[in-house]
Amino acid sequence: MFISKSSHGYYRGTEQHSGRGRYLALFSWNSFKADGPAPARLAYDNGKPMLWATVRSCSLAQLGHFMMGTIVIGGKSITVSGPIGHDGLPLDYQDVPVAYRHLLVEVPADVAAVYWADNGHNDVGSARPILRDWARTQFGA
Repeated sequence: MFISKSSHGYYRGTEQHSGRGRYLALFSWNSFKADGPAPARLAYDNGKPMLWATVRSCSLAQLGHFMMGTIVIGGKSITVSGPIGHDGLPLDYQDVPVAYRHLLVEVPADVAAVYWADNGHNDVGSARPILRDWARTQFGA
């Protein structure tokens, strides 16, 4: 999701949307991928998977029914779609190059609890304002 936008538009001829700005991407550990060392903690005290976040510059453009774009971390392009990564679901922690994983910030348990309680495909529901406010405070507006 964008925590701030520098531009957005609507292409009337093709009825497609676009946006550019500072994008909040969330990551969680994917136990089906074995790439590099696992983080020290994989779950919060409530048993929900840990979340890590970063904010990167991103341009999203509509591709069919999806808003697609890329973020770059450590020289690696990571494809994102919709809010926070995978249409409302976190990206894979292992997609971040090992040498740059220190750039990811652990999402506090109270913020993550709101996300996990009301997470839905293509949306982040009532967690949106909480995630956006936290990201603006953590990463600057």
